[in-house]
Amino acid sequence: MHSSKLIKIILDFLVWFIAGVSAYLLKYDGFDFAFLVTHSSFYILTGLLKLALIVLFGLYNYSWRFANIFDIWRPAAALLTYILIVSITDLITPSESRVIAFSMLIIESILAMVGWSLSRVLAKFILLRIVFKNRVNALKNIYQQDILIVGAGEVGAAIVHDIRFNALKNLNIVGFLDDDPQKQKQYILGKRVLGRTDQLEDIIKSHNINKIIIAHPEAPGSFIKKIVTQAQKWNIDYAIIPKMGEIVSGKISYKMIRNVKVEDLLSREPIHLDTNTIKSYISDKVILVTGAGGSIGSELVRQIIKFKPTDIILLGRGENSIFELYQTIKSQILDINLHICICDIRNKIQLEKIFKTHKPEIVFHAAAHKHVFMMEQNPAEAVQNNIMGTKNLVDLSLKYHVNHFINISSDKAVNPTSVMGATKRITEMLVQFGAENAQPDQYFVSVRFGNVLGSRGSVLNIFRKQLEMGGPITVTHPEVQRYFMTIPEASQLVLQAGAILKNGALYILEMGEPVKIIDMAKDLIRLYGLVPDKDIEIVITGLLEGEKILEELVNDDEETIKTDYKKINTIQLCRLPQNLMSKVDILISKSEILDSDAIKNEIFILANNVKNDIKGEAV
Repeated sequence: MHSSKLIKIILDFLVWFIAGVSAYLLKYDGFDFAFLVTHSSFYILTGLLKLALIVLFGLYNYSWRFANIFDIWRPAAALLTYILIVSITDLITPSESRVIAFSMLIIESILAMVGWSLSRVLAKFILLRIVFKNRVNALKNIYQQDILIVGAGEVGAAIVHDIRFNALKNLNIVGFLDDDPQKQKQYILGKRVLGRTDQLEDIIKSHNINKIIIAHPEAPGSFIKKIVTQAQKWNIDYAIIPKMGEIVSGKISYKMIRNVKVEDLLSREPIHLDTNTIKSYISDKVILVTGAGGSIGSELVRQIIKFKPTDIILLGRGENSIFELYQTIKSQILDINLHICICDIRNKIQLEKIFKTHKPEIVFHAAAHKHVFMMEQNPAEAVQNNIMGTKNLVDLSLKYHVNHFINISSDKAVNPTSVMGATKRITEMLVQFGAENAQPDQYFVSVRFGNVLGSRGSVLNIFRKQLEMGGPITVTHPEVQRYFMTIPEASQLVLQAGAILKNGALYILEMGEPVKIIDMAKDLIRLYGLVPDKDIEIVITGLLEGEKILEELVNDDEETIKTDYKKINTIQLCRLPQNLMSKVDILISKSEILDSDAIKNEIFILANNVKNDIKGEAV
């Protein structure tokens, strides 16, 4: 017989024995030892009978862990059989030799039933506690995350507090890392600062860490890359708290952590906006954003909302992108009048209706065709959208007395080798023309910057799609470099540039050092936990038409001047060419009838004419 069954038999017998003793005491108020000794053979026989009945009715065969009310019939049957056997035996025994009263048998049986029931309930409780504890420990070993937080500041402390407040039991904070000497060995919300970030490898070895959270929103990309590299080396999960500009609510929680992106590895010092100056020209104003459904346009809208304008006009020709933007911001614009205008900026008649109806005071012009190789094949569209559309907006902004006109330009406008770059160069001149014809309280400016990480159709998004398809990742040239900035960074600096109040200015955003595209591709592959040129191949395809190895931010003949804002410089502009608007009109009209090669030729003639003619007296 299995040892567990033997133990159950013994325990059931002990319960029944105790029930018998208790019944005797209840019946006779104490022991008559002489009587017990005289009739010891009877009690031995009844003891053996009890043992036999326990075995016969198989009380030991039922699981105590899953015992329930339906199992009561077996012990009840054993007790009834016991009562019958003992009672019959007692009845056929002469009265003077009877040992046990029938009432005592009933009491004994009741106590035995209660004892057995309690013993099973208690056993079930103990067993379930043991099983539950074992399962919890097993699940804990599988699912518990021992977390190391990099950054023992307010954000790191907020993460610890959120985990505790929301009782996230599967998360165990091991401690913090921080490079601040004053924080070493301190306790923050009961969790110790274990060391500096250069000790990360030693701390990983000495602690059971399986996740690292970078809770340092202002950390530069080089810092983040150092942490990520160590995490990848030790095969540890890692995540990051977004930069404060990405957090709309301003409240930090564990739910906000996300995977590290290439954008994080390329990020630089945080932008410290002069929110008062931005608020002074945006608050309580009517704002028009063209290209509002695009990457820059939509982010501008999200940033503008924070400064509480009275109205925002979302202008775009793609209804789907405007609809998606509306869905993401509708909960934040309860006190802002929102106007959705599906309109092509080439349609001046429709544009004028919008200006006449809504009377915008500030225009952010982000609508443009931007893909270099596509505009090489469709130069007429580049002229119609980028040049004519901008001209329409400048004309109407002058006519309807817009206070601020901020044009989004591109580094491809510098010494342009592409149709797209040449059209953006001409749009800068159109905005300068608007400035020269503006009223004293009007400001027409352009903001020039490089590539925007993660924007629609950007190289980074192309790489992600190629990677998700299993590769290869295609790079045009091993030495191609580009200036990059994140969408929030670019949008915030555009807002700040608009507050400088220097009419006719061409602002250049400080872009940092250019990044090799092939290095970006390798970083992205590693962030997916793969090895470049082993798991994912990188293929060199050759430069596209109009593409440069390295983009520039200023022409050789352009002089940059610092502003009061660290990341914004301005260019000292020169005289515009004679009859610029007439030349633009001619180009627009020719774009409707000439073939692609002829239109390209006309675009570059005008762009270079502008470049040659602007040398001279400064404006």
